[in-house]
Amino acid sequence: MGRRWVGSSRPRPAPGGGVCGVAPAAGLASWVVFSGSGNFLDELQAGRMFAYASNLVAVQNHSWGNADREVLEPLPEEARGISNALAFGRGGKGVVMVRAAGNERLELNNANDDGYANDIRVITVGAVRNNGRVTSYSTPGACVLVAGFSADRRPQTPDGTTTNYLSLATTDRRGSLGYNTGILGGDGDYAWGTSGFEGTSGSTPQITGLCALLLAVNPELTCRDVQQVLIHSARQLDGADPSVHPNGAGFLVSDNTGFGVPDAGDAVALARQWPNRPPLETAAVERRLSVAIPDDGLRVTISGALLPPALASIPAYPVDGLAVDDPTDLRALVDVDLALAPIRQDVRGKAVLIRHGTTPVARKLANAAAAGAAFAIVYHYSGTTDRVFLNGADVHFTPIPAVFIDRQSGEALRDYLSWMPGVRARVSLERVRQTLAVSASLLCEHVTLRVQTSHGRRGDLRITLVSPAGTRSVLQHFNQDLRSSLSDWTYSSVHHFYESTAGDWQVEVSDQRPGVTGRVLALNLTVHGVPITDTDRDGLDDDWERQHFGDLRAGPREDPDGDGWTNLREQILATDPRRNETALLVELMPWDAQFWRLAWPAHPATAYGVLAAPMAGGPYGWLGTIVADGRTAAWVVPRAPEPNRFFRVEALP
Repeated sequence: MGRRWVGSSRPRPAPGGGVCGVAPAAGLASWVVFSGSGNFLDELQAGRMFAYASNLVAVQNHSWGNADREVLEPLPEEARGISNALAFGRGGKGVVMVRAAGNERLELNNANDDGYANDIRVITVGAVRNNGRVTSYSTPGACVLVAGFSADRRPQTPDGTTTNYLSLATTDRRGSLGYNTGILGGDGDYAWGTSGFEGTSGSTPQITGLCALLLAVNPELTCRDVQQVLIHSARQLDGADPSVHPNGAGFLVSDNTGFGVPDAGDAVALARQWPNRPPLETAAVERRLSVAIPDDGLRVTISGALLPPALASIPAYPVDGLAVDDPTDLRALVDVDLALAPIRQDVRGKAVLIRHGTTPVARKLANAAAAGAAFAIVYHYSGTTDRVFLNGADVHFTPIPAVFIDRQSGEALRDYLSWMPGVRARVSLERVRQTLAVSASLLCEHVTLRVQTSHGRRGDLRITLVSPAGTRSVLQHFNQDLRSSLSDWTYSSVHHFYESTAGDWQVEVSDQRPGVTGRVLALNLTVHGVPITDTDRDGLDDDWERQHFGDLRAGPREDPDGDGWTNLREQILATDPRRNETALLVELMPWDAQFWRLAWPAHPATAYGVLAAPMAGGPYGWLGTIVADGRTAAWVVPRAPEPNRFFRVEALP
């Protein structure tokens, strides 16, 4: 096990001037956690570091993490220091602890393998580029709560070319004391542009700064409250990410970005009126068992006349991206060979067989998806029975599932298809599936699952958790940890926030690599949340529903008053779901020496007209229209030629 910095800084000169942080008025303190030789603090020192000055330092930023393939858990003294800070810091409201998810996506790491990031009391942060897509390095995980912006310099396109996305501007210590000592003058005190700061070490401090802003406007927020304000103010910026899915409460969530990138303006406005959440309660279900996990369980099954026995069940590896947990339908299979160009064959609703050559597979899978294929089977262009795991910056974004089989099986299947019509294929995953029934009715926050097995190679296993609402959390995926066993580990997930906990939870454990076997020995599911009376299990308290609607037919995702707040959010904030209580208050502030900035609370996808007049009484002239893409809209206008103007904003029908 090892620890190192997550992220790196590569400063270049700034074009004069300076930079402004997310919370520019916040006080800063720093602790040295690495020695000059790169060694981390010892256990006792680290425990003291986490809890030090916890009534003075309100928010901690931890941009260091687990860079190894094995799981990493806090040592006992560290765990004690973390717990003390989270339980007793800030006079019992808890230090807000923010942690980088990591930069090891391409190494197949997962944030759930980091016991620090996996802690339900911690805010774990991923990274997105300036265009909203998750960076090629940001480590995924069901414990990732939100994301912030960062740079990305890795190959981004299927042809392997590299694109430099905008990086973060930051400061350096001055002169020879700083990291950036190769540039003379004041420019050496900054990092900016395409050579600035990057990594989740860069995105995480943005969220840390936002947390400082939230506490500035509402110091009574607990660390749980801060988490939930971030969730409500976050939004997904990449509609093409296939891992983004709605949970049972209607929130869009993913392993890459959690609930998305928070809107700072919305978060601060929400924090001002956020009521402290009721005390947290838990309910646990434990099961002791001894069930064998089927070895090498991901299979391609073929159906057809005169089928060679070797093709009846072909072992496969997963491909990074959409995974097959439930069996696919049995589909007609079409050989599309290399699929380098747009596919002209009729593959709509069918399975396709693709030969993997030297061209990046992402392009081939994109061609198959564009032609309407249901799923893809890729086979090796070299070797005999060996398989590889296909991943990369673009493979993940293929909107259809895919699996990889060996060359020998692929060529045999190709030859069989060439003379036998009507061949059909299905992909399925043999697994251990256990039901854990939860009777407690809580409005869910976090979920943890302790898994104990006798499996000797952790990296073979895929572990998922399915809630009563049908939301699936991927707690562990196929990875490269080939040295350690999965004897005992507790995973966490944020994907079930605000769902009802009552009902049957499904735990699925499968093996996706041959040669090492084991058994599931014990499962312990713990749901964390706030008790509610919820007979229809929709996450809305029965008494609240009856008070406002007269019955239980309202849903958590509905917005009957059209104010942009769902029933679930109105329930938490104790507002009236049938009356729009949002005031359209316009703020005017200097943007710079030449421009004013108008800002107002907005309803997403609503059009607003902006008008101006030389006097308060008018007449008002039309400046233009803007469609809000978040909960705050803004308009920038020049100060000249009329420095003293009056502005009006109207919501358009």
